[in-house]
Amino acid sequence: MVTPITESDIANQIVQMMSLTLQGIGVVFTIVSAYVVALYYFLYRAPLILKLGSFLFFTLIAVLVGYFILGAFDHSDAIMQALRDLAQKGALSPIGQRALDRGSFGPNSIDDKLRWLIEAAFALIYLSLLYLTFFHRWTHADYTERD
Repeated sequence: MVTPITESDIANQIVQMMSLTLQGIGVVFTIVSAYVVALYYFLYRAPLILKLGSFLFFTLIAVLVGYFILGAFDHSDAIMQALRDLAQKGALSPIGQRALDRGSFGPNSIDDKLRWLIEAAFALIYLSLLYLTFFHRWTHADYTERD
C-alpha cells in the first residue's frame, strides 16, 4: 500500500534539497581550490603530460559533479510537481503555497535562475582553469616569492 504524500513530506524534501545544494557547492569549492593550489605551487611548471593528466582528472570530477547536479535538478522538479499535485487536491498552507510559488517554472523562477547561475559558474571556472593550465604564460614574477 502506498502512503499518501503530505505537505510535510514535501517540505522536508525541499529542506533536504537546500542542504544538498549547499553541500554540493562546498564540494565544488574544495575541488576547485585544490586544483588552484596545485596549479599555483607546482603544476604551472610541470611537464605537459602531468598537466594533461591533472586536467583530465579535474574534468572527470567536474563531469561526475555535473551529473550529480542534473540529478538534483530532476529531483527538485519532481518535488515541485508533487507540491503542484497536492495543491490541486486541496488547499496548501501558506508555507506550501510560498514554496510552490518560489519553485514555479519559467524564466523568472528562482530555480531557473539558480540553474543558469550554476551552469555559468561551472563554465567560467572550467574555462579559466583550462586557460591557466595550458595557455597562460607564467612569468618569473608569478612565482618568485614562492621559490
